Amino acid sequence: MEKMTNAQDKPVILYYVDFSALYSNSEKMLKKIRDVLHVFEENKDTVTVLWHQDPVLMKNLPTVKPELWNSYQELVKGFEEAGFGIYDDTSAEDETYFAQIRENYPGPAPTPGERRALERCNAFYGDGGYLANCFRNAGKPVMLQSPDILSAE
Repeated sequence: MEKMTNAQDKPVILYYVDFSALYSNSEKMLKKIRDVLHVFEENKDTVTVLWHQDPVLMKNLPTVKPELWNSYQELVKGFEEAGFGIYDDTSAEDETYFAQIRENYPGPAPTPGERRALERCNAFYGDGGYLANCFRNAGKPVMLQSPDILSAE
């Protein structure tokens, strides 16, 4: 993951994509992700986006829905090439962390990537769940996305 610097003191918004949301609403979620990234790109002068995805997404999507994985990877590639935000590619590190703690800790615990995002980001936008609750508990603003609502509508 690129070191987060914010020389212009812009707020940093975490954009989180969850495996179950993408898996269960594939086409709608791809359209939603495109729309969200477009909004962040249009507002790149006022906010910085940090795109973080569920480590389970990175581990399971390539095998359970390879076509969806390819489409998702195209979005990631376009985002990285456009250069208006930061793509958090720490999911492999997070999955290793999960494997190490599962035997000793039965409940959810923030991964290293999630902890960094919580420390560095001013707000959360994306799919609900554990990470959204971490932001809420830290007193940071949380807004949940819906695949049924697009900015152009």
